[in-house]
Amino acid sequence: SISGSKVGPSFNEQFDQHGVWRREFAQQLKRLADWMSSHDLMDAAVQERLHRLEEQVRSDKVMVAFVAEFSRGKSELINAIFFADYGRRIMPASAGRTTMCPTELGY
Repeated sequence: SISGSKVGPSFNEQFDQHGVWRREFAQQLKRLADWMSSHDLMDAAVQERLHRLEEQVRSDKVMVAFVAEFSRGKSELINAIFFADYGRRIMPASAGRTTMCPTELGY
């Protein structure tokens, strides 16, 4: 802790927790659909809506944008936040315009 304040989970830990939540939520939706079907409460409209919601939860992406003038440390920040645990830089980070065009990373 810094100055007696508690430090929360890291960005990577929060990102992982979000992934766990999404998977668990999708499982709960499936359980709800199964329960509704077993109690004759499911109709085609509800089934379609639950299916769409489950697909949306499974396929949603988290988008994070880093915007600044060139040579302001965006690549260094991305490396520090997302790749520090790997012990190497993934994004090029040197003086000059290394990531001048939009760059998308997938996980």
